[in-house]
Amino acid sequence: MKRRLLLLIVLGFVLLSSGVLYKTTWLGHVEQSSTAKQQANAQELTQGADSIMDVPIYPGATNIQKPQDPTASWANTSFETETAIKDVVAFYEDSLLKNGWADFSDRSYENDALNKERDFHWPKTTNIAPYRLFLHLEVWKSEQIDILATTRVRMATLRVPDPMCVPLHPSAEQVNIESVQEPNGTVVRTVSYVTKVGASDIRTFYHASLGQFGWKASPERTSNELEGISFDFREPGPRNSVLWGTVYIGTSQVGTGETRVELRVTGYNIQANP
Repeated sequence: MKRRLLLLIVLGFVLLSSGVLYKTTWLGHVEQSSTAKQQANAQELTQGADSIMDVPIYPGATNIQKPQDPTASWANTSFETETAIKDVVAFYEDSLLKNGWADFSDRSYENDALNKERDFHWPKTTNIAPYRLFLHLEVWKSEQIDILATTRVRMATLRVPDPMCVPLHPSAEQVNIESVQEPNGTVVRTVSYVTKVGASDIRTFYHASLGQFGWKASPERTSNELEGISFDFREPGPRNSVLWGTVYIGTSQVGTGETRVELRVTGYNIQANP
């Protein structure tokens, strides 16, 4: 028994020495995580988003119009086909679901036979990926009075930052996460950690990483004695929703060669601790 306890202690020391962090999640339990894994998953989804969003064009389609900037938040693809609406919808329901997309269409009402709409999202398999991905499919007849008219198709793909997954600096230690609902109803997710890099390096890291994920920098400001920077985004989302987020990143000196970093995040999917 003593030997087993000693082995567990040694294993724990090795894990901590190798950079593995223990953090309190917004759900209130302790989970094992690593900044290296966080960065790897973020990079994987960043690189994979283009292939995920590269939705197939219906076979035999004509008058194909692809987005000029496929990396934009919203990217629209349109084309025409002589195929029936129901067959086009069935093709995309089948191909998208097989490729990993999930259907979250609102079928409480069903469009008429000459106009069909479907909504899909890319399910997150990790809690640390920086994007949420959505796709809106609309299929309709160009002439409502003619059932034999050309079928038109528009696919709008949306790539939007995930406020729940603002990345940490790779050198982050002593990570703590909590979410609190303020009197006005806004939920603020606060992530704090300590690092041995300076405040200027932290600002450089977040300008680079959040910028590529779709966040937009706001003017630098000072709040609660924490010197920092702000980022935000706001995009129209599925079903007439608005997807938005703000993050304030503050830094302060806590000891010789150590910097405390605090992220205060609000957004469309931030929830309070249960």
